[in-house]
Amino acid sequence: MNELSFDIRNPKHWSCFPSQTQKSFLPSIQVSSMDYDPPDYNISVQLETEISKVVRQSFSHWRGAPCTFRDDVSDRLGGILDELEDIHLHGRNPKVLGYFTSISSLTKNREIFGFPLHSPFTNIPDIVHRIEKTEIHKSKHPHVEFAISVRVYPYESKIMSVWVFLCSLSPVLHGNSTMEKEVALKITKK
Repeated sequence: MNELSFDIRNPKHWSCFPSQTQKSFLPSIQVSSMDYDPPDYNISVQLETEISKVVRQSFSHWRGAPCTFRDDVSDRLGGILDELEDIHLHGRNPKVLGYFTSISSLTKNREIFGFPLHSPFTNIPDIVHRIEKTEIHKSKHPHVEFAISVRVYPYESKIMSVWVFLCSLSPVLHGNSTMEKEVALKITKK
C-alpha cells in the first residue's frame, strides 16, 4: 500500500515537475505567445452615450412622466467615476467627502441621495435592469431631479468596465410656504 508523504526533506518523495531527468511525453497545449486585442476607446464612448440615453428614457418610462436631469451635476459625477475606476484599478483609498463637496455647491436646498454601480459590460438591458432594481426612480417628491453619469473604461480583449452614478435631488422642505406644506403632506400620506 502506498502512502502519501508530505516530508519535503526526502527527495525521493518530491521532485520538480518535470524534473531535468524526466522527459515530457506530451506536448504543451499552451500557446507560445498570448495576443490580446487592444482597448477600443471608440466603442467605450459609443457605449457611454447609448447607456446614458437608454437609462434616461427608462427613468421617464418607469416614472410615467418626463424627468428632469441635471447635466451640471452629472458632469461632476463623471469626474467621481474617473477617480473610482482609478481607485478600483490601483487599490487606493477613496476620499468620498471631497467628491460630494464639489457637488454641494450645485445642489443648494436639495437633498442628495446617490451611489455608483460598477460591473463588467455584458449588455445594456442587464445594466438597465440593475439600475431599475435600485428603485431610485421611485422618489415620491413631485419636483425631484435626477443626475446620471456613465463611464465605460476599455481594457484588452474587449473587456469593458462600466460605472453608472445615480443621484436623486429632492427639494428640502423648510415648511415656509403653503405649497411646501402640501407637498410634504402628500409625500407622507403615500
